[in-house]
Amino acid sequence: MADWPQLRLEIADLSITLSGRLDGPELCLTPALRPFSVAGGESDLRVAVRYGTPDLDRAIPVFDSGYVWRLLELDSTWVFSLSSPVVCDGPYTVAVVDRAFRQCEVAIAPGSRAEPVYPLEYPLDELLVIGLLARSQGVQLHACGAVDEDGRGYMFPGQSGAGKTTIALLWARRNGCKLLSDDRIVLRQRRVQVWMYGTPWHGEAGFALPDGAPLSAVMILEHGENNAVTALRVAVATAELVARSFPPFYDPEGVASTLQVLDGTVDSVPCFRLRFMPDSRVIEFVRQEVQRAGC
Repeated sequence: MADWPQLRLEIADLSITLSGRLDGPELCLTPALRPFSVAGGESDLRVAVRYGTPDLDRAIPVFDSGYVWRLLELDSTWVFSLSSPVVCDGPYTVAVVDRAFRQCEVAIAPGSRAEPVYPLEYPLDELLVIGLLARSQGVQLHACGAVDEDGRGYMFPGQSGAGKTTIALLWARRNGCKLLSDDRIVLRQRRVQVWMYGTPWHGEAGFALPDGAPLSAVMILEHGENNAVTALRVAVATAELVARSFPPFYDPEGVASTLQVLDGTVDSVPCFRLRFMPDSRVIEFVRQEVQRAGC
């Protein structure tokens, strides 16, 4: 058994380091996470990886996603247990993480995977980042994020079918602009300014950049017969963002932190409802409306 070289990734200016003493198949980052790989440095969350099957007899069930993962509570830790009969009998990956989301152990069932093995395979990667964000003045939202040629950031939250992919493709065709994500955006409070960041968890259009930008406006997406914006009252804007956010619902302290970030966002960034036509004119329309609002 030999030391496994450390892997490090950074999402929304939060760093995760993976290390361990392992034997067997090579462990590496998933293709979605590789663009977020960075050189060594300080870590916000340290993940130790090993092969084995943890004893969960004393663990208390908290939530079953109905998908591949369950949440349990063991002493003072959270346990994410991932299972699929397609992979093996019993959990194929178990992550035990402290309440502060600073230390985590990932145990991989021996012989459960073909080479290579991905310690932070989806959805574990997203679950850990959501918990870490709740401890770091951040929140993930179901949203598209675009940055214009002047460096202004526009976030377009929307439920499935609201038009995130459509508006992402329109922004992607504009020279000088970049798409941080077409499906998942992170917001973080940085001193007196809210920033938005791309994530690895893209949608149909496949945009996922490890970049960030100051947030200039929030546009809640809806399809329409013409391009129109309606300024939202603070309470309405907050409710709209909460409905499109991913808080760690199992953790009251984390939920409170999520709400605090969203409250700070709507207090400092203009929020609108955007009804739009699926053509390129909506881009300049949005830019003009935001400039008219004094941003």
